[in-house]
Amino acid sequence: MSYTSTFSVRMSCQDCANSITAALQSDPRVENVSCDVDKDIVKVTSSAPPSRLVQLIQSTGRDAIIRGSGAPDSAAVCIIESHDPQHIKSPIRGLIRMITLSTTSLLFDVSLSQLRPNCTYYPTIRSSGDISRGALSTGAALHTLSPILTDASGTAQIYQTMPHLTVASLIGRSIALSTDPSGNVDASSPVGVIARSAGIWQNEKTVCSCSGKTLWEERRDAVSQGIRL
Repeated sequence: MSYTSTFSVRMSCQDCANSITAALQSDPRVENVSCDVDKDIVKVTSSAPPSRLVQLIQSTGRDAIIRGSGAPDSAAVCIIESHDPQHIKSPIRGLIRMITLSTTSLLFDVSLSQLRPNCTYYPTIRSSGDISRGALSTGAALHTLSPILTDASGTAQIYQTMPHLTVASLIGRSIALSTDPSGNVDASSPVGVIARSAGIWQNEKTVCSCSGKTLWEERRDAVSQGIRL
């Protein structure tokens, strides 16, 4: 099943649009690409994960910001953070995006960094979004995702679909990463709360109302904290 995403991409001419289109269409899962050079917007219909689409756009020498994916109320996001006191200055360990592909299938797009090198993590969806004590206060494991193996630099990227899960059933819960195959968590387990994410055309702001920063200033901050895709 395919879905549609929009991206902010800096473009100065039609040649920019052409190179972006060619890069995206190199993936057979991409069905349609349209570029609005005047508005710096790229719209893509595909079954490829959003992070893969960002990588393809980045291969042209440009960065991309995901503005929205799927229909309204069909997407969610979870920022994974470490609650270890020694990581207090740079807690972010990755991002997990969730997009509804059909009424019976949910795509998990997982991008992680700054974890233990060459280590297998076992992600679980927890019953609660209470992270007051890190993963320890998130309750029981409701669902288990596929194991994730980090590379020598402590990064990992996987995509998987889960049947019979909906975005609505996950909002306000959490995702924790454990090194225990049983999914048991401890105070050092990275964890994040699942929050609703914008659908296509639901996020057209260019300045953040909270920080006053522009879209690209916010993107620069995110990259510096380890969120590159």
